[in-house]
Formats: sequence, C-alpha cells, structure tokens
Amino acid sequence: DAAVALRSAISRRTRLALACLVDAIASQGLGPDAGPDSMGLVGQLPRTLFGFIFDRIDGRDRGACAFLGEILDSWDKRRCFSRKWLGDARSKFQVPKGANSERDEGRGWYALTAENLHKPPRDGDMAKDSARGRAEESSLAAQ
Repeated sequence: DAAVALRSAISRRTRLALACLVDAIASQGLGPDAGPDSMGLVGQLPRTLFGFIFDRIDGRDRGACAFLGEILDSWDKRRCFSRKWLGDARSKFQVPKGANSERDEGRGWYALTAENLHKPPRDGDMAKDSARGRAEESSLAAQ
C-alpha cells in the first residue's frame, strides 16, 4: 500500500534527522564553548527524545539500524548520556555487522553527524556538488 510505504519513509527520515539534531546539540552542549545551562539541556534530551528516535524501529531497515548504532557508539565514546539510557536504546534493535562504505566515507546520513559536520568537504565532493548544482539550475531554466 502506497500510504503505508510513504508513512514508513517519512517516519524513517524523521527518526534519523532527529538523531542528527540530538547529536549536534550534545556536541555543542558538552563542548568547550558550552554555556553554563547547556549541561541541563543535554541531560534532558534522553528523557524527551529517545523514545521518538529508538522506539519501534523496523529491524529490516539495516541502513537505519546501522546509522543509529553508530550514533549510540559515538555518544558512548563522548560520554554524552548515561550508559543506562544508551543501553536501553541499544536493546530496541539489532545493529548489523560488516563493512559500511557510507560511514567510512561520511556520506548520506553520516555526513550530518556532529563529527562530520565540522570537517571541510573533500575536493572531489565539492566538484560533484558543483556539477550537480549546475545541472539542476539548467533543468530549472529549461522548464
């Protein structure tokens, strides 16, 4: 059914975008330039948002499970949230094992993680983006 597939796709994208947002907030809120109230804000994130991100994950969506597993690993390494919160979230889905070229190259959703947001784009990526932008501009002009 198309409506079910559309709802599933929207739910997936919303879940992953929310995980990226929480990652950025945690990165800035616990970083060296964080204000005095930021620790309280970061501390409230699991209680308010973890359910939206980690509840009812479709285990068949290996890409989303891999991405969310990487996010949890990152938060554990940076000690963003308590191990209890991270363990509870991790128990709700299976993280697939194996090679992950998107993660290794910082593409897709991985490009939006706090770790990759601060990296300058590689020269090859800039050339591809520039060519893609010119192609989109010319197709819009043709319409």
